[in-house]
Amino acid sequence: MFYKLSNIAEGVELEKQFGIPLEYPELYSKQPIINGLNEENLLVILQDKPEVLSIAIWGILPENFNDDWQMFQNVSNTLNLEAETLKHDRWYCDALYERRCLIIVSGYFATLLSKGKLYPYYVYKKSKKPFCLAGIYNRLSDGFVTCSIIISRNLGVKRSVVDIFNEGPIILDEHTSEKWLSYDISQEEIEEIINRPAQTELNAHPIAKEFYKNDIIYNGILDPVNYRNIPAKI
Repeated sequence: MFYKLSNIAEGVELEKQFGIPLEYPELYSKQPIINGLNEENLLVILQDKPEVLSIAIWGILPENFNDDWQMFQNVSNTLNLEAETLKHDRWYCDALYERRCLIIVSGYFATLLSKGKLYPYYVYKKSKKPFCLAGIYNRLSDGFVTCSIIISRNLGVKRSVVDIFNEGPIILDEHTSEKWLSYDISQEEIEEIINRPAQTELNAHPIAKEFYKNDIIYNGILDPVNYRNIPAKI
């Protein structure tokens, strides 16, 4: 399961790259590690509000849900949803076909299992620019937006960058991002994007194992760390 992301881009950089303003610039701050288990916000572009960079709570809840976020996540963790199971649940399916979003990050994390030990890797684009993940969203009765990342085993990335669970988030390029937010797209085209993601060139390097400790974040947490017997860079 992917429950940590990274967004270290400055607000001005994001506005320039995507050509739209931050809806709530006072609420945006860059974060080297975004821990979804703590009810964190993500930067998103919503299908019904593509003119701004919006904020959404990470962990989708049912439409018009008015109970506690943490309670729901304890029952059914929805930080990320598997593409293969999205169509089997009605309220996930409705969001997939009616409320899609782009989730903007500068990187995500994968884990390598080597000789009985786990090693965290930071995964990012070769250009080091922010990029978009495929997501879905719902609106609560109070107007807040909640979202989830779609993950898949069918990834358009290097096999070595895939997590030990052989899954990863679906990365959208500029062309598929535009299609993902379109209301004119068919169900078959949506499923095509999920099942056959566009090829993406990524880099990855190992980082400090403090990454696994939820209360430890420091300057340089994303810096490369050299370990014996594992690749220093992918």
